[in-house]
Amino acid sequence: VVNLGKDSSICPGVTEPILLANLQNTGNPNVLWSTGSTSNAIVVSQPGYYWLKETSNLAGCETTDSIWIKRDCYINIPNSFTPNGDGLNDFFFPQELLASGVKSFTMNICNRWGENIFTTSKLDGRGWDGKYNGVDQLMGTYVYVMDVKFNNNIAKNFKGNVTLLR
Repeated sequence: VVNLGKDSSICPGVTEPILLANLQNTGNPNVLWSTGSTSNAIVVSQPGYYWLKETSNLAGCETTDSIWIKRDCYINIPNSFTPNGDGLNDFFFPQELLASGVKSFTMNICNRWGENIFTTSKLDGRGWDGKYNGVDQLMGTYVYVMDVKFNNNIAKNFKGNVTLLR
């Protein structure tokens, strides 16, 4: 009998890796994982589809099981945006399809002099529109700092640059 359990989820770089093990075998089966491993257990640190095939040396029987390890929390941060009103990349904000499992967050945008020109903690907001006090900011590089808390209560800080293109 091979049973890897129910599908699970992981947040790479944030949560601990998952141990997938075949502890139910008796006798001396041949074990092969989708990763190529032949041990009774593997450590999974990335989402994906994993399977285990076990062949009995005694009876010549073969059985398999599989499991999906899904990504349950992530935030993808764009490196540029174009606030020109065309409806494409008009806001800088890792929202909707770019984030999953985010419980709360705060985002600050600073200009090259370190002046904070935008702050938000709204998950359902549009993000930064490239303006400060209603005035279009110049094309260039800006610094962001994000403090994110995921549904599993893991907190992570992200810092980087975003390029405003006009």
